[in-house]
Amino acid sequence: MGTLTTLDGATVVKLSDNSMAASRFSWSPDGKYIAFMGVRNDRRDIYVVDANGGIPVQLTAHSGYNHCPSWSPDGSRIAFLSNRDGRWGLYVMHANGSNVIRLADTDLGDYPPRWSPDGERIAFMGWDHGSEIYLVQADGSGLTQLTISRWNNVATPPPIDAMSVEPNWSPDGERIVFMGLRDDPFASFGIYVVSADGGDPLRLTSQDMPTTWHPVWSPDGSRIAFTAGTRDNAGIYTIHPDGSHPVKLADIDDPDIYLAWSPDGKRIAFESSDGSNRDIYVVDVGSGDILRVTDDEAYACYPSWSP
Repeated sequence: MGTLTTLDGATVVKLSDNSMAASRFSWSPDGKYIAFMGVRNDRRDIYVVDANGGIPVQLTAHSGYNHCPSWSPDGSRIAFLSNRDGRWGLYVMHANGSNVIRLADTDLGDYPPRWSPDGERIAFMGWDHGSEIYLVQADGSGLTQLTISRWNNVATPPPIDAMSVEPNWSPDGERIVFMGLRDDPFASFGIYVVSADGGDPLRLTSQDMPTTWHPVWSPDGSRIAFTAGTRDNAGIYTIHPDGSHPVKLADIDDPDIYLAWSPDGKRIAFESSDGSNRDIYVVDVGSGDILRVTDDEAYACYPSWSP
């Protein structure tokens, strides 16, 4: 079940009833609707619901998995991932569920596709000896492999593949941040930035920093938030896009969580556990003060701010 809350934790709107599990939320740019993946009777489909409440409208109806919806910047289309054809692919449909088009093979269904700020391209994860970042035009043309992850100067390659995953666009659309395990198999996962036109990625985090996860640009593009560490010993960090000024904002119990910047760039929402419940918290980027938003027995995850 999905729920909208205010920062004081008051329940505002229930997005679905108890018969449906809801996750992977994506707000329409005008803040009027929310797309999400709903699970009912072992079916995973894309739904849209009015942000003021109501009955969710089912947009996909297919036996395969349909999830990770991502609204286009102009609100007219929704990108999503599906294995409906027996192989994971990137799809786009109109916001009412019509005109479904397969844009590209992905072979992966773990992370949401990301629209460029101008709505002309979509970044997503594909496969080439390992997970890689690809770009494609919104009409399916111009498929481009943005990253090539390989082990360098390694006589005996390790059993794990080099990889680049989870792309996120900078607000100006000129760069893409991602997390990667590349070049050196003995280093940790790092945070990288690469030009959207291609080129050599710049590693932002040091190789001795613990494994890093889930990078997200701040709304003004001045900082990137990410998590780093191990289970029971992790933190939320920010860093400048040139790799300078890394700052730890908060301690968390698990680095594998998703972060969401507030539209004004002053706060970051995240999920964490106090040992019993999984709840939503907000950390103030300036002071480091933490506010607990939810406090109930429900499992709370995937926070997303209204526009």
